[in-house]
Amino acid sequence: MTSHRDAIVRQLELLLEASRRTREHLRSAEAVLRRAIKRLEQGEPIVTALRESGAFQSAHVINETLTVLERNRRDLRSAVIFGTGEEGVSLGQLAREIGVSRQLLQRVAKEAREPSP
Repeated sequence: MTSHRDAIVRQLELLLEASRRTREHLRSAEAVLRRAIKRLEQGEPIVTALRESGAFQSAHVINETLTVLERNRRDLRSAVIFGTGEEGVSLGQLAREIGVSRQLLQRVAKEAREPSP
């Protein structure tokens, strides 16, 4: 495999793992939200019900999890842009395949080439 193919495989594996973790955290959050609902229906003060059920902490975990998932999705998209470009696929062709604009792919490619601050 080429280095670009290896990078795409690695990014796919990372995205799969992030997807698995996201599902796990969402399932856990559902249970937390059910507890919060029950507490609220029993008349507990809102902040107390949300804090004691773990809803505030759960929201924080979900936000972090979704951030990781999105980062992995963007990294995969960048790897695909470079890998398919190496195989002679134009940004226009790739954009049509994945259903986004060529301009978006140009911007992603530019951002991927620029060093992170």
